[in-house]
Amino acid sequence: MITFLSVIFVGHLGPAELAAASLGSSLLNILGLAVMAGLAGAITTLSGQAYGAKKYALVGYVWQRAIIILGSLCIPISVLLFFVKPILLATGQTPTVAAMTSTYIRWALPGVWGFAAYITATNYLQAQKIVRPQVVTSAIVLAIHAPMNLLFIYTFDLGYLGAALATAVSFWLQFLTLLVYILFLKGGEPTWTGWSRECLRDWWPFFKIAVPSMLLISEWWASELMVMMGGLLPEAERQLSAVAIYQTTNAMCFMLSLGISTAVSTRVSNELGAGRPHLASHACSVSLCLDVVCTLGLGALIFLFRHQWGLLFSNDAQLSHLIAEILVILSGYVIVDGLSVVLGGVVKGVGKQAVATPFVFFSYYAVGLPLAALFGFQLKGGVKGLCLGMLLGTAVHATCFFFLVWRLDWSLEAQKAADRVGISKRAGETMEHLIAHDEDKEQGDLYEDERMVESTGELMSEDLTEAVGSQHQDVEKASHNSANR
Repeated sequence: MITFLSVIFVGHLGPAELAAASLGSSLLNILGLAVMAGLAGAITTLSGQAYGAKKYALVGYVWQRAIIILGSLCIPISVLLFFVKPILLATGQTPTVAAMTSTYIRWALPGVWGFAAYITATNYLQAQKIVRPQVVTSAIVLAIHAPMNLLFIYTFDLGYLGAALATAVSFWLQFLTLLVYILFLKGGEPTWTGWSRECLRDWWPFFKIAVPSMLLISEWWASELMVMMGGLLPEAERQLSAVAIYQTTNAMCFMLSLGISTAVSTRVSNELGAGRPHLASHACSVSLCLDVVCTLGLGALIFLFRHQWGLLFSNDAQLSHLIAEILVILSGYVIVDGLSVVLGGVVKGVGKQAVATPFVFFSYYAVGLPLAALFGFQLKGGVKGLCLGMLLGTAVHATCFFFLVWRLDWSLEAQKAADRVGISKRAGETMEHLIAHDEDKEQGDLYEDERMVESTGELMSEDLTEAVGSQHQDVEKASHNSANR
């Protein structure tokens, strides 16, 4: 939503500014934010399963590893993004667009560091079923972000670069407000025991999950590459602006399915770690049904308001008409994309990222992008052809993931989760050894047992309610009442 709001403000400055901001945001996503979000996916799997198994100290160690690893990777990523102009020129972007885009990226670059810190903290809390702080902090930052854009763009007369600066500041505000919760409101207890040398060990198990997790969201890269392809079409500024608005709208719709995906990923990892595969399976089924209902409604809204939507971004009548045409494709895209996102959450919760990654690459780099290039350039379909190609690639993605999840042996995955967090191993200075003390300390603790509930439907409802910021009672209370009944 942060980049979405910035694009809206820039869109009214002119086609060139909108094209530069859109392309700049795409490159930040491809080379920065997507890499960070993907690697942080390992926290969801490792910490989520450790939390379900009551290996609380290990949850904190995983977060510490993630902070060190992602912070280190920010250095080469920043260097690459700072000198991105030659890459833009080499890919066929016009000198004007390349220069403006490069400047935009440099102003927004500090935000990559803030996002890296924020995404690790977010996944650390989500693994413990704590999601309300993220909702509150995001709401606070979004409330500040809009007036900040107005201040930087118009009052300080920074133009489209003001949106880049506002984006960077907002990413840091998200992290700092969340950090206040963790440090002063006792978020994450009892999983945070302070910095430990243990975070410097067992990096290989982290990378075994983190790298496939990063590759698992290579769909994000494909989507941003589609934006860059829009800049190579005739009437590049208008076409690039149209495809960028399409992807910005898509990203906003994506948040609905992402909330469900986050809930099911946390629930599946927790239940497998706790040795309850039947509840993990039920959580998967509930999340898929819920997502289908939500995205069908969302697709209908996109179709109904397709002619009005473009006016939010630009006063250009031709651009608004083009946006209305491609939103017809988006109304179907959000349905299949929602399925792939929620199924991806299940995959992360189980820890099957390495198995799923080849399906993602096949779907987008062997099907989606080649078809987009064929329809958009060879068959003269323009931006509509690009969007249609990606729709077909996403349909393949959702289909592959459906069969992958359908064939899961949930009991076997529960045993793998137990092995991963060290329930069945004790030898050597491994991850299992690091948490032996924590296991002894927690033995006989009935904390999780008292939170058992009658149905996974209730569990999923609570998680999703938390994810969207509802004021319902917390999970502990609902689970305790269900157990008493």
